[in-house]
Amino acid sequence: MRTAFDEFLTTAKTAATEASTLLRANFQSTYDITQKQEGTLVTEVDLRAEQTIRSIIMEAHPEHAIISEEAERDGSARFTWVVDPLDGTANYVTGFEHYCVSIALLDKGEPIVGVVVHPQREDTYTAVAGGGTRRNGRRISVSSVDSLPESTVLFGISPPIVHDSRLRRLYQHLFPPERSQGLRQLGAGACDLSFVANGTFECFLDKYTSPWDVAAGSLLVKEADGKVTDWNGSTVNFMAEEREVGIIASNGRVHGELRHLYRNEAASLDTN
Repeated sequence: MRTAFDEFLTTAKTAATEASTLLRANFQSTYDITQKQEGTLVTEVDLRAEQTIRSIIMEAHPEHAIISEEAERDGSARFTWVVDPLDGTANYVTGFEHYCVSIALLDKGEPIVGVVVHPQREDTYTAVAGGGTRRNGRRISVSSVDSLPESTVLFGISPPIVHDSRLRRLYQHLFPPERSQGLRQLGAGACDLSFVANGTFECFLDKYTSPWDVAAGSLLVKEADGKVTDWNGSTVNFMAEEREVGIIASNGRVHGELRHLYRNEAASLDTN
């Protein structure tokens, strides 16, 4: 018997797949590019992909609200879709294949459906609250690595980091080989989170990201038996404004070690 979650997942997959097809068809082609006020890029392909997603969602669920990167918040309701039609725009523009479509559905602010589609890899990651995470229909889980020195850390750097000495210190602290297997900055948070869910990497950090970048991917990690919190160890606020979401997503086994390291760096700065 179909449930409401099944219906929501079908909508998310349909919308993400349609947008993914559009993005892939226009990859490494010619299109208009605009630089937004904060310095990030938006292309005409972003906007077309977003319109495709919005049309599919609103036709299926006209009573729902939508939050997306390229448009203002649309309405207020119990169910809110959080959409990034093209996560990794800078990668897309330069011809780097690490980009994706990210769609999540929140129920009173909590993710209950998440879909991340990698157009170039033809990978579709899906998660439903309580139902696990799947890659192309096959159940996946986070890695079994249980120490930070054995972990590879993915991280995001957003403009506010220039004013956050504690965060810069943390990243510098993780660089030496005895601290971790290294840092990777790949430029697409939703893609990165899907790799944590799949067990490819152990953790993802970003202190100044946005709901559309991490809502779907966070559910992927959580349902793959990982752990997701903000930097204080609390629940992530997926209804926050742009650049106001802090997230630590991990396989769960190195989560406490990461937070402890950050607290130590913060304490060290406070006493110096």
